Amino acid sequence: MAAETSTEVPKAARQFVLKEQVIAERKWLKLEETTYTDAFGKTRTWETVKRTGNKKGVSADGVAVIAVLQRTLHYDCVVLVKQFRPPINGYCLEFPAGLIEENETAESAALRELEEETGYKGEVVECTPALCLDPGLSNSTTHIVSVTINGDEAENTRPKQKLDDGGTLRSCAHGDSKVKCDLRMASFA
Repeated sequence: MAAETSTEVPKAARQFVLKEQVIAERKWLKLEETTYTDAFGKTRTWETVKRTGNKKGVSADGVAVIAVLQRTLHYDCVVLVKQFRPPINGYCLEFPAGLIEENETAESAALRELEEETGYKGEVVECTPALCLDPGLSNSTTHIVSVTINGDEAENTRPKQKLDDGGTLRSCAHGDSKVKCDLRMASFA
């Protein structure tokens, strides 16, 4: 008779955070060393980035806006913004996005950010629950908000960005098979 091998999997231990120690903290973010217990009961450490400040009445840290520009006799276009991102030392094409302000809904934050970054005014179609997009690094949460823009409305035929201090973005509409970027660019010192 052949020796039997055990196929039992050890019972997983409850995983939980034991402590969080701030390594560095600045205006927007803090770096923490998180000590936790893994599935085998072993104590481990993890480096974590968290947003600073606790805003009241908000369901997530921020919003990302998937905006579709609709115009008569044109293809529908997805609106993007091009901005310089220091962590990668380069430019990114991104969905308009930003932080939710205290006591602001995700939907109103999305419409505000869309208008600030692109000049367009839209209508919310759908809003996801709060999502954590990079949970291996951060506890930051985001709502993805779908918006339609009526490009035939007068307010959307020549949109003007309303960027705050330090904002420099180009808004782009991506439709059909090529990216068309507006030549508008705002810069503040």
